[in-house]
Order: sequence, then C-alpha cells, then structure tokens
Amino acid sequence: MFTLFKEHAFHSRNLTGLRCDAMDHRKEWFSGTITHHNRADSNVTIHYDLFSYKWDEQFSYEDFQDKITPLYTHVKPRDRLTELHVKHVLHKTMFGVSFFVNLQTEWNCARAGAHVLQQASRFLCAKHNEEVEVMRRYQQHALTQLEECVDYIKVMDDRVRTLRLEKGGVGVQEVESMFSEKINGMLHSLPFEVWVCSRRLHIFVPYCDSKLMFIYTYLTLIVNRWSVPRFRHLSNNH
Repeated sequence: MFTLFKEHAFHSRNLTGLRCDAMDHRKEWFSGTITHHNRADSNVTIHYDLFSYKWDEQFSYEDFQDKITPLYTHVKPRDRLTELHVKHVLHKTMFGVSFFVNLQTEWNCARAGAHVLQQASRFLCAKHNEEVEVMRRYQQHALTQLEECVDYIKVMDDRVRTLRLEKGGVGVQEVESMFSEKINGMLHSLPFEVWVCSRRLHIFVPYCDSKLMFIYTYLTLIVNRWSVPRFRHLSNNH
C-alpha cells in the first residue's frame, strides 16, 4: 500500500487536498492535509490537523512512505463528531432558541456550512414569534434563496470529489474560485450571516466582537479549521 501511495505522489498532477499522516520534525506522527503541491521542486506542504498554520511543514516526494503515509496508518482516527452550538443574534442581543448541529470532522467547510444553513431554515419558518417579525417579509424569499445555496453547495461538492477521484485533483482550484465568487453573491441575498465566535468568550458574555465570517470552501476541512470547539452565530442583517 505504501509503495502505491509513493507512486501516486510521483505521478499525480495535483496532490493538493490529499489527506495523510505525516511525521513532523520532532518525529511525531499527526494527521493532516496537503495544502500546496509544487511540482517544479517536487515537494508538498502539509497542514497538521488542529494546529496553527505556522506549524505547516514542507516535504519532498522522497518522504512519501517514510514520513508521509495514507491517512490513519499511524494516527488514531477521531471518532467524535464536531458539535456546533448555533445561536441567533439581532443587534448584538441573543434571542430565540439556540440549537446544535453535528458535523463529521472530515467534511469540508462548504459542506459543513450547507448543514448549518439547512438547520437555519427551521428558524426562518418560525411562526407566532414576535422576535422574528422583522424577518417575516423576507421569509419566503429567504427560504428560496437558502434552498438554492444548499443545492449549489452540494452540486459543487460532487464536482470537487469527482475531480479528486478521477483527475487527481486537477481543476479543483478553478472550481473553488468559481464557487467562491458565486456562493458569496448568493449568501449576500440571505437575511442573515453565519459568523464564528470562540466558545470561551460566550461563557462570559452573550455577544462577542471577536468573530470571523464563516468561510465556505472545499479546500479546508472541519478538522483543519478549528483546534477547539466553536460556537456559530446566525447574525441577522436586517
């Protein structure tokens, strides 16, 4: 199996996105993802799961088999799901009933985002709730737009998987660029945004200013993105 894995590295046109185990400079094994493939210099850059990008390391093709092996040959798989706590925020105040979503750690962030959006549709369908009356005139339009966003993410997810399986990842970057441009326009039409805030901050305060926009991408997995559990917010725009 390792010999075939090494041969794949030598002959693949694009290894970006490949999941693997890798031995770091301290000779410890970690699971990770190849984030850059430099064919001209015959090397790859690996980002380790649950670590900052400053710890990314570069490996040569010769490291395949000895320092880079198929995923979970040296590292124990993470069996637990990533649980996200989603809260509704309007004008910096939380309201309504929060909910939890469970995501597979190997899901890419676009697919994970689609799952959060699907759960958000329950909030948009809420009835007899004075707190969301401000959104009622956008409800039908928002539900239609949300469904189109989720469907588009799924279609492009299938295309990316096909490219990785049948084309060795060739064309994934182009698809990602096209997807990013279109999905950002579609998401802008929704009456809410999805933000990421740290769990630690929300223990003490109902709203945090330290937040990041959720990034819908096929190039990053849930296991790559966050080293600690995170809260997600549905932040109303209107």
